[in-house]
Amino acid sequence: MIRRPPRYTQSRSSAASDVYKRQAVNKAKKIAWGLFRALVVLMVVFYAAAGALTLWFGRQVESKTRAIAARGEPISVADIAGGARGPGAAAFEAAMKQFTAVKVSDAEEEALATVASYTSEKPAPEDWAAARGAIEKLGPALDELSKAATTGEVSLGFGILSENSSSLETFRHIRRAVRTLSARALIRARDGDPSGAADDLVAALRVSRTASPRGAVIGALVRIACVNISCAGVRGCLQIGEFPDEQTRRLCSALDAAGLDELLPRAMLYERAVSHMSYQTMMRGDMDNQGNPLPGGSRGLLWKLWTLPSRAMLYANESVSLDALALQSEQMRKPYREFRKSGKDGDIAGQLPWWAVLAKMTMPVFARARAAAGRCEATVEAVKAMLALERCRAANGSYPEMLAGAQGFGCRFGDDPFSGKPFVYRRQGDGYVLYSIGDDLKDNGGKQAGKNTGQSGGADMVWTMPK
Repeated sequence: MIRRPPRYTQSRSSAASDVYKRQAVNKAKKIAWGLFRALVVLMVVFYAAAGALTLWFGRQVESKTRAIAARGEPISVADIAGGARGPGAAAFEAAMKQFTAVKVSDAEEEALATVASYTSEKPAPEDWAAARGAIEKLGPALDELSKAATTGEVSLGFGILSENSSSLETFRHIRRAVRTLSARALIRARDGDPSGAADDLVAALRVSRTASPRGAVIGALVRIACVNISCAGVRGCLQIGEFPDEQTRRLCSALDAAGLDELLPRAMLYERAVSHMSYQTMMRGDMDNQGNPLPGGSRGLLWKLWTLPSRAMLYANESVSLDALALQSEQMRKPYREFRKSGKDGDIAGQLPWWAVLAKMTMPVFARARAAAGRCEATVEAVKAMLALERCRAANGSYPEMLAGAQGFGCRFGDDPFSGKPFVYRRQGDGYVLYSIGDDLKDNGGKQAGKNTGQSGGADMVWTMPK
């Protein structure tokens, strides 16, 4: 009898199961390999497109920057870097260093700010005393700074006054100097010295001019703030006393020379140069947007390939930004009531391509800067009108019934820049109320909004003179 060897082969069902398993594994491998190849193709196409866009927008940026330089407009780092410029630059830098070196206590600094805000809130006797103490310390340095600001045009941009002082710190020092001069003017007016008060206010307006468009929009906003502080000082002195004819004429000339007309249009051109510098440093990758070296030094080829998509996006945004800032500069030259029509309250971000996210981010800031400049222009013209009204009262014994009756009394003033018409003026008791319709372009009947006077939203810019 022949015995068969035992069967060690798998059953039909077991063998079929292995076949099915191998087929499933092979199918999964094929799908994974297909997905991988598709991903590789997509990456190649994506990077090829990014490279083409980088080349395309890069050439646009290069062409636009060459055209800007050919017109003599600022675009390079050299146009915005460095310290103060002008005939009195060296003297001003030395005087500013001397001023910043003088230390006063926090209480004295706060008292100076309180006195400078005389028109908003009347200082207490202890504030006057503390402010006098600070002025005694700062007086000599303040005199040198005032003198240096009058020796010639000083243009302060994104420069530094010392190795440890940034541009923003420098602008803060300028604002502090203007505030201190305004406080000293009010102290002198209170002491019965209108001539000395006028000297300080003229000096404050001249120091304000050192914050130039070379500081881009930041520099322009600092000058606007300084001019507002100076104007508040003039109004405070008028509430305390009055200025003789000669001092009135000097103050009006200084207000006329505040340089607000071309301030923002020129600042926008320097803002374009700052923007160009920032984009270029980000694309190089070896410096931050302040020009400080980053660890690792110059970037190699692999880094450039890896960041190709982001550089394409930066080039595209810069190309749009260069055109947008030029357009915004032109819009800034228009009266505010026309400027608002160029976009939503003057904001042209809605006119830019949807993908230009970086370019769009800064546009609302510039629109708000134009509103701030408009409020400052209105304040300057109103203060000139107040100076003329005081001289008219001194000559006739009372304020005129109509604002036009004060025109030419030591100072010529313009119309409300928001309405294009004369300021609204009416007598009130022994004094008067003078107001601008403000940046909402609506006459709210002289409604005053306290510390936020002049802001949009149902309030006018109001100035009162009780006598």
